[in-house]
Amino acid sequence: MTEIIQLTGNKSEFANYITDPIVLKEDSKVCLNKASFSIPVMVNRDNFFPKAEAGIANYNGTFFYVLLNGIDKPVSYQNFYDAYDNLDLLGNPTIAEFYSGVFNNYLDNLAILEDAAGNNYDIITFTDIIANACDTLFDFYEFHTQNKMEVTNLGDYEQAIDITINGTNIKKIKDNRSITKFGIVAQYEPRKMTNITSTAVSWVAGDVENFTTNGDGIVSASGTAAMAVCPNTFDPNGGYICATPQIGAGKACMGIVFMGKGHDDPLNITAVYQPENFDVGIEYEILGSGERVLQIIDGNQKFVYYDSTLGAEVVTVKPNYVPANQIFTWDHNVDKFWFLVRKGRPMNGTTEFTTTIIQGPGATPGAVNNRVIYVAKTTLNTSQIQMTTLVYSEGAGNGFDNWEFIPVSDDSKAEDDYLLNPATDREGIDGAQILQIQPAITNTDFSGERAFWDSIGISQVENNTNVIQGTNVGWNATVSWNLPKNIEKSYWIGTNKFGDIIAPEITFAVLPNYSSSLKVSDIPREIAVSILDLPIAPNVGSFIGATNQYDTGNINKVVNYIQTDASQLELESNGTLDYVYEAFNLVYRKLNNQQKMPITQMKIKLDYKNFADDRNQQIPNISGVAKLEILFD
Repeated sequence: MTEIIQLTGNKSEFANYITDPIVLKEDSKVCLNKASFSIPVMVNRDNFFPKAEAGIANYNGTFFYVLLNGIDKPVSYQNFYDAYDNLDLLGNPTIAEFYSGVFNNYLDNLAILEDAAGNNYDIITFTDIIANACDTLFDFYEFHTQNKMEVTNLGDYEQAIDITINGTNIKKIKDNRSITKFGIVAQYEPRKMTNITSTAVSWVAGDVENFTTNGDGIVSASGTAAMAVCPNTFDPNGGYICATPQIGAGKACMGIVFMGKGHDDPLNITAVYQPENFDVGIEYEILGSGERVLQIIDGNQKFVYYDSTLGAEVVTVKPNYVPANQIFTWDHNVDKFWFLVRKGRPMNGTTEFTTTIIQGPGATPGAVNNRVIYVAKTTLNTSQIQMTTLVYSEGAGNGFDNWEFIPVSDDSKAEDDYLLNPATDREGIDGAQILQIQPAITNTDFSGERAFWDSIGISQVENNTNVIQGTNVGWNATVSWNLPKNIEKSYWIGTNKFGDIIAPEITFAVLPNYSSSLKVSDIPREIAVSILDLPIAPNVGSFIGATNQYDTGNINKVVNYIQTDASQLELESNGTLDYVYEAFNLVYRKLNNQQKMPITQMKIKLDYKNFADDRNQQIPNISGVAKLEILFD
C-alpha cells in the first residue's frame, strides 16, 4: 500500500513530526511527488576599476574625456580618484588601493549605511564620481547623477548589521537599490564663476582721457568731460565687473558695451560725455539740493526728425533711462555696483544676454546686505561677445575706485572658439550641442581599461574608441546609457539580508567588500531534495542458543533533483528562484530497509552542488513556506 506524507517547513532544513505514525514494509521505496518552494538570491554585478601597473610614478594619465558644448576636458586617473575621495565620507582608500584591480565599482546593492549616531552614508557610484570630477574641472557647469534605479529589497527595508569600516561602526543598512541605467546631467551654473575670487583692475594712463589713474581707481582731473576704457574684459558666464562711485560734482556714469569677440582695435577715447554708448549702465548725479541720485541706462533710443530751420533731417540718440525720473539713491563712498552677465547661447536657442545690476556695501555680489536693483536683457545677433566697460564724467573730482572683475575663463574661450571654428582635435568629437564621454584606453600604466568600459556599457573595439553622448535640453545637457546584460555576476543563494553578502574581514578601509563565504559564480542548475536521519528501529531476532541484535543505522538519501527554470539562470537583480514540481512519471528510490520500519518524523534538507569547489552548498534560508509531498511504496 502506498503511503503519502505531506510536509511543510520555512527553512531549507526542517523536520515534521507524524502524529499518526506509519509503518513501511520491507524494502520500501520513496518518491518525491510534488514540491513547491522559493529561494531568495542576492545578485551583484562584478565590476572593478582598472589596475595600475607596478611601479607607476603618477596617475596623471587620461582616463577619459568629457566634452560639453565645445569644452573638452581630459579627466585623469588622479582627477577621478580625487573625486571619489571627495565623496567618500566613510572609507579612506589610498590611490594605490583604489586602482588595485579589485576595488568595486558598485552597481547593485547600493544600500544606505547608518552608523550608531544615526549618520547616513551612501555607496558611491561611477556616475557620482564622474559628476564630482567634472564639477571641479568645468568652470560654469554643475554635474549631477541621474541614474535610473530600482529597489531591490528582498527582506525588510531596514536591516540590523554590525560591521566597522575605517573606524565607523555601521549598525543599519537600508534602501537597497540597483542601477538599471546610468545618467548624468550638466546644468548651466554661472554662479560658479560669480563666486570665484575676483581680480583687481590695473588702470594705466593710456586707458583714460581727462581721468587720472591711481592703482585700481580713476578720478576726473577737472570739470572737463572725461572718458576711460577699462583694460580688462570679464567672463560672460556669470562673471562681473564692479566699482565704487565717488561723485563730487555734476554727472558721471559707468556701463558696459557688448562688442564682437576678438575686437583688437583700440576704441577712440575722447573727452566727450556720451552715456548713450552703453548697452547697460548707470548714471550718477548730484542734484542742486546736494542729493545723490542714479538712473539705470538700458540701451538707447534713436530719434529722427526734420528741422525746417536747418532744412535737414536730424538724428539724435539718447540713453534709455530707467526709471524715467531720478528717484534712486545710493550711499556715497559706501555702496558698490556690480554688472553681472550671463551670456546667451545659440545651442540653447538664444543669444540673449542678461545683465544683473547689484548695489550694496557688501564685499561680494552675493553678500546679504546687497540687493539687485535692475536686470537688463540684451538680444544680439551672436553669442561670441566680449564686454567692454566705459566710464564718463563731466564733473571735477568724480571717480570710481575699488575696481574688480572676474577674468574670462578658459572654458568660455573654448566654447566661443568652437562655435566660431567647429574643428576638433580628437576623432569622434563632434557637435557643440552635446555632452560626451569618451574613454581614452591608451594609458600603458593601467590594465583592464577596455574591459572596464565594456562592462559598464560603453563598448570599445580594437583601434576605435567609442563615445557615449546625449543632447541639450534647454540650459541643461544630459547623457544616459544602459548597462550591458552580459556582465559577470556573483550570487548569494538563500539569503535576503544585505549583511550576509559582506565579508567579515574588509580588505581596505573602504566600503563593504561583497565576498562572503556564501558567494558563488553561478545560479545552481538543480536543487537536491533529501531525507535525513530516517530512523530505522533496531532489528531483534531470537535464535536457538543466542539472541542477536543489530542496528542498520539511519537513512540519508537524495529523493530527487528539481531543475532550475532556464529563464532564471541569468537573474539580473535580487529576487527569488521559484520551484514548482509535480512528477509525471513516478521515480522511486530504494530505502533498502530489511525490516518493517515505523516512521514518527521526517527530516528534509534542500541544498545544491557548488561545482566551483565540489562541495554541497548550504542554503541558509528560503522565502515563505516549502511544501512537499512524498510517497512511500
